[in-house]
Amino acid sequence: MHHHALLAATLVAALTAGESVHLEVQTGHADSFGSLACSPDGRLIATSAFDQTVRLWDIASGLQVRTLVGHAYSEVTGVGFSADGTRVYSASDGAMVHRVADGGIEASCSDALYCLGALPGGGQLVRMPAGPGKVGLGRRRDGAVTLLAAIDPASIEQNGWIGGTDVFWVWGAGQLRALHAGSSEPAFREAGPRLALPAGLAVKVMQPSPDLRWLALTCELPDGGQKTRRLQVFSLGDGARVLDAVLPEESGAYYERLLFVPGRQEVLHSRGPKRGKGEAVDPGVTGFTWPGGARRRFSATPLGTEAMDCTPDGRLLATADWDRVLRLWDLASGALLREARTVTEPARLAVVAAPDGRRWALQDQRQRGAPWRILDLATGRIAAEVPDAQGVPAFS
Repeated sequence: MHHHALLAATLVAALTAGESVHLEVQTGHADSFGSLACSPDGRLIATSAFDQTVRLWDIASGLQVRTLVGHAYSEVTGVGFSADGTRVYSASDGAMVHRVADGGIEASCSDALYCLGALPGGGQLVRMPAGPGKVGLGRRRDGAVTLLAAIDPASIEQNGWIGGTDVFWVWGAGQLRALHAGSSEPAFREAGPRLALPAGLAVKVMQPSPDLRWLALTCELPDGGQKTRRLQVFSLGDGARVLDAVLPEESGAYYERLLFVPGRQEVLHSRGPKRGKGEAVDPGVTGFTWPGGARRRFSATPLGTEAMDCTPDGRLLATADWDRVLRLWDLASGALLREARTVTEPARLAVVAAPDGRRWALQDQRQRGAPWRILDLATGRIAAEVPDAQGVPAFS
């Protein structure tokens, strides 16, 4: 198990002449990331992990602002914001709705109703029993649950919920169907023409765009006795394939993810590390645009990316990476804006503050001879590294 603990350190005393500096070190997740989501106003990031918690992070400062608790089961695998940004939902052994303002639990339900997401119009989209041989999709609101639709699971090859919308989709026999949970008569309806996929094609991961204009998928295609991995994007208006890109060969990655960039004809692709290996074959996040098929990379570690999300305005990309760092990127330029580094044992972190409070020197004392990292608080980035042999940094 990879262990993650997002570190955020907050200066809590006024830094006026003659006053001492009081440092309060706030620790983050103590285990692997589960998922990540950006708030609708682009101000917060929510991360879930296999440590029973959801954590809220301030994008501007990179600091942790709140811990949301309540799950009894360790693996909190899903997280997302309500449309107005005032609530966070989380999915684990059951589902919970947390208030962003104070972290309080506003609603919860058992695992009999598995939460799929928070609906923009209020309530939750849930999976529920629907009779023999059927899977039910329901809406839970004000303590009541309404069955929206029932579907035969044998007809489903892939399915998912599009975060931030009321859309749940299913894929089967070359056809994408979508249900709008907020409509007056919700039902699964065709979301585009039937796609004539090549014989022998094996779909790995699939993701429709939030506006249901595009469908992205990763797949394997037979090619002269070998299999090639590809990323393809189809128009859900006429079924035309608008992008066909070759991916690195099968790496045995734990997973891969697809994410559409709001306001752009671009899809982001990420992969985790190989099973039993320390590095990913295609680390970081790659953006593919169409028409033209141009590529760009968001990569700062060979270990790969575990979770990612864009702010709704398409301005920022957040990645939770396997080197224990939460990163924030500018989507227009591709520049790395901020990093929140991690430690697994925060009590063994040494912190030395500059007199003006603008810089900190950090050292992970679990590692003999670890360098001191000079953190610039104005930017949230590591400005320099000082070898441990030079002693404890002295700020002028």
